[in-house]
Amino acid sequence: MEHIYIGHGDFALFVDLIGAFFSGGGLPVPGAEGLIPLILEGTNVFRPEQCIEIGEEHPVGAAYLRDSYIGRGQAPLHIREVNTGKVELAEHAVFTQDELRDFLVRHTFQQMMLWNRHGTTPKERKLHPDLAHLEFLLRFTKGTDRLVHSYSGFFDDLMRHTGLDAILRAKHAKHLFIFGLAGDFCVGYTALHAAWLGYEVYMIDDWCANIGLPPMDGRPGTIEAMDARLHEAGVRRISWQQLMRAT
Repeated sequence: MEHIYIGHGDFALFVDLIGAFFSGGGLPVPGAEGLIPLILEGTNVFRPEQCIEIGEEHPVGAAYLRDSYIGRGQAPLHIREVNTGKVELAEHAVFTQDELRDFLVRHTFQQMMLWNRHGTTPKERKLHPDLAHLEFLLRFTKGTDRLVHSYSGFFDDLMRHTGLDAILRAKHAKHLFIFGLAGDFCVGYTALHAAWLGYEVYMIDDWCANIGLPPMDGRPGTIEAMDARLHEAGVRRISWQQLMRAT
């Protein structure tokens, strides 16, 4: 097994290991609980000043939450549905039909996934309680926009910078070790965008769990699709057991 020594310029990004994605949260990820003992066993290779927690915080009534609409399931919403008047907003929605249409016009795929409500309460926004004792350089928050989701820690869904890249550049970061929830969404996009930005990126597979949406509309399932994109971007997939602290 190849060992990877953690030293200067290395940072660990803990992605969305928050209540929303565990049992009892609004969007539990299968297998999430099983990650916690492994993470606790291995993260001591990183010093607190090398660790950044990334967490989602969504406003109630946001455009990407399915209960902001009448009669919508957890499935994609396409602009053609908005243009044909098939989309009805709930009373608590914090956006208008015109704002929704404008966003979808600018979105690369002219559609977005609608998710069960999650990340809207203090409990769901907090780090898993078994990880609460860990120390971090900082907590970085994403997803607070009422209209535009941000799976990635680096860019929102309109590819606008979140500010995380600037923070890491100021710390002279070179190598990023990324893990958490979920591998086929927030972790994957964070790793993908980090590679696009020029970092050397390692995704720690056994500290990740996936949502695993099936193929739809002729597109592959989310795990298969993300795996292909990460491979193309040059993201290295590793096990936490390869990590060692440099002396």
